[in-house]
Amino acid sequence: MVKFSDEDVSLERVVITSVQDSEKFAQVVANSLGKPTILKKIMHPRVYTAREFGPKFQVDIAGKHVYIIAPNDPWEMGPQGKSWRVGMVAQAANDNNVGEVTAVLPDCNFTRKERHERGTGRSLRFMANVFKVAGIDRVLTVHAHTSRAINIFGEVYFEQEAKKKANELLLEYPMVADILERHIGNRALVDFLDLTRPGKRKKDEKTGDWEYEKDEIFDFNNKTLMEKVNSFFESYDAHTYELGKTVFYDLDMAPLVAHYLVTESMLADRIDFASGGKNLVLFYSDLGARPFGERIRHYLGLLGLPNVGYLQILKLRKAPNDPNKIIAEIDLEQSDFGGSLENKYLFGADDGTDSGGTFDMAAKAVKAEEFVEKFGLPVDVALYFTQAWMSGRNYKDPQDLLAGINPIEIITTNTNTNIERHLIPAFEGRTTTLRLARYIAAAIKYGFEGGRDLEDVFAFKTKDDLMVRAGLIYSIKRSRELHPRELVDILI
Repeated sequence: MVKFSDEDVSLERVVITSVQDSEKFAQVVANSLGKPTILKKIMHPRVYTAREFGPKFQVDIAGKHVYIIAPNDPWEMGPQGKSWRVGMVAQAANDNNVGEVTAVLPDCNFTRKERHERGTGRSLRFMANVFKVAGIDRVLTVHAHTSRAINIFGEVYFEQEAKKKANELLLEYPMVADILERHIGNRALVDFLDLTRPGKRKKDEKTGDWEYEKDEIFDFNNKTLMEKVNSFFESYDAHTYELGKTVFYDLDMAPLVAHYLVTESMLADRIDFASGGKNLVLFYSDLGARPFGERIRHYLGLLGLPNVGYLQILKLRKAPNDPNKIIAEIDLEQSDFGGSLENKYLFGADDGTDSGGTFDMAAKAVKAEEFVEKFGLPVDVALYFTQAWMSGRNYKDPQDLLAGINPIEIITTNTNTNIERHLIPAFEGRTTTLRLARYIAAAIKYGFEGGRDLEDVFAFKTKDDLMVRAGLIYSIKRSRELHPRELVDILI
């Protein structure tokens, strides 16, 4: 167990940089590692009059370990600009004989765009390719939107190994190549994997199109064939996931959220510890939020709350990021909350929120007349999301929507640093920010520089372990100290 104390870990080779002037998050990481030097004196993130970025290292970094800290801030630059700058700083570091480069992206952009659809590009794969070419050795992030990011980095950074595995599997599952291209439209993945079926199809050299035999019609209702297709992807994904884990590191927020809930949150003194937390119910606003919620419940169990309930909500989105085009229903078969919400507190947790519509529709589902008549109305609700996307510069509408739910507390993090500067009063008065620079610093010191696996560094296995260590790797900013709840209710 790592004690997060002054263990003998050499940080002599560590160099902390940012991609913009006056980056407080990066500076706090540096300070936490005992390197309080003004970052601009280490690497100057120069921007010329034509807005061209030209980073310049001011110190000798030969053999050093450079960590490029780049949280999101839509008021400074968009995700495209940030990713490009990270690559340019990495390139500059490699041009100066650096030992290794780590891109620290507290909110890794483009993980919400990991799926291929007809007519669209694959932004995350493009970023991974840029990082590889720039000489970035690894990526560190917090609560990625999907674990598929690990697979994608595995495919990009270990291209030949991924291709070899895919083609080995194709000997057993040859129909997959046709399915990918003809039925999913993912020709780019077919080309990447060199998926071919000799003798079954040929390519027109002029048009680039494939010609198929007439009887090559795949039946998605054929159970036997579908089992083979699923087996191919399960084996291939498991392989690329293991490859990706060596270059893409994703810090889990579940232990920190559980720790904050029982120690400092507005729900802390309302949770019934005598009953093991029976008066607390976690709600999963969609199926994608369930794994994160289950991990929070696991850590709450460690903290003496094994009886926390859960409520599964199914989200039906008619249009992306439009809160007016989301409907929901509660899946009772995937829920367990003791049959009633009377005298209980709801806690919703997700990886991030953009429009606020997912949380809003979840609240409406719980407050629906038919549901309330049968299961009652909870006493109060609190919300958590790691990534405060908040529609970027159009933050007022989602903040207003979330404040309108009337939660007792809204908890988020500073992975998107603008959340601490751009707030409407009704939202600000309810908000607590978990600041994560210490978490990043601990990963750098005890994981990468200490030579330990991050899963071991942050393995909280007992109540005492979680209570003592988790509180050391984050700090808190409470806006509600400025606005008592009574005043906040008036502001809505």
